[in-house]
Amino acid sequence: NTSAWKLMMPAKGDGWFTVEIPDWMTIARLSTDEGVELDVQGGDPFSTLRLNPVCPKERITDQRMAFHEWGAYQVRIAEGAPSEVWFTLIKE
Repeated sequence: NTSAWKLMMPAKGDGWFTVEIPDWMTIARLSTDEGVELDVQGGDPFSTLRLNPVCPKERITDQRMAFHEWGAYQVRIAEGAPSEVWFTLIKE
């Protein structure tokens, strides 16, 4: 399953949104623009954050994350991100 969002950041402060994980023990790939700091509350990083080697010119990050339970997870985008942020979650 693939989902992608274009998120608008607030004028000041962090940006927040929610992702819904429908299954137990899900591994997903999270991608966004280089330099955008994501914090998935309750998600368990499964790999280090790196540039996606498939499209290095686009400077898109790639990180695998484990979600041990189904449900809603809050995602924080740290203040200082561009006004528009692309975010993709791909379930493996």
